[in-house]
Amino acid sequence: MQNIFSQFISLSILIACINLVLVFLYNLLFLGRIKIWGFKYSRLKYFLLAIPLYIPIIIVAIDVKSFYPILLYLTFAVLGVLGETGFSMWWGVFFKHKFWEYKEDVINKGDSSYLNFIIWGWGVFFLITVSRILSRWLGFKLDLSFFVNYWPIFAVILFVILVVVQTISGFRKKELLHFVKDSISYKNYLLFCLPIFLPFTYLLFKFSFKYLVFFVSLGIILFVAEYIIGKLFKLFLSKKLWVYNYETLNHKHTTLLNIIPFGLATFYFLTLYSLFNYFLSF
Repeated sequence: MQNIFSQFISLSILIACINLVLVFLYNLLFLGRIKIWGFKYSRLKYFLLAIPLYIPIIIVAIDVKSFYPILLYLTFAVLGVLGETGFSMWWGVFFKHKFWEYKEDVINKGDSSYLNFIIWGWGVFFLITVSRILSRWLGFKLDLSFFVNYWPIFAVILFVILVVVQTISGFRKKELLHFVKDSISYKNYLLFCLPIFLPFTYLLFKFSFKYLVFFVSLGIILFVAEYIIGKLFKLFLSKKLWVYNYETLNHKHTTLLNIIPFGLATFYFLTLYSLFNYFLSF
């Protein structure tokens, strides 16, 4: 099972190229034009364009004769949507406007989208592939055993945080809170990021400075990857599927504020991946 991640990403790239050729031929033979982008958005066109993000997992599962890759993909498709929804709710504790807003098939008033299950399923396979390459390059083995061994404690902490977020959301609706900011500053952004820094601080002092380099590097890589995916959907479907609201770049396509949260996402998903394998081992 060790090569399913790189196999999945390689197939994604191959199928993406085939997809582009088929779009080109369809436009040329049936529409009489060479242009392969600028289609009008529809849900069907989205799923056709996203074929490289989900068809490879079926091919990989057939090749290894195991349901494990599909189970992993589906699990993290759900966890990804839940994670970004929870992140957006936590952001709402400190700031008036949403960090991001989805525009199609939205979940929880734009915190996420039903279209995102595919993107998150693919994204975690991409993350694990890149994390393995990066850890080999840095010359260390990622050790998240502390968080896996004490997962019930962290599950309780997460539950408490969710209760607090829901309670504060209720107060916000009644306009009883005065620390929620309309604009962003270094002070309130760092306060928002405090829970993100805590696990990184533990790993940094417990093990090695390489952990900091590892998570920051992955945060930057995911930042770039998410930007490219968003731009590709905009290019081919003529519609932004999500926009950002704070310190934005390139007409709200992204923001540099994303890098730290994407660093958190690497920790979140790699820990959950370890937990996933831990539970399957019973």
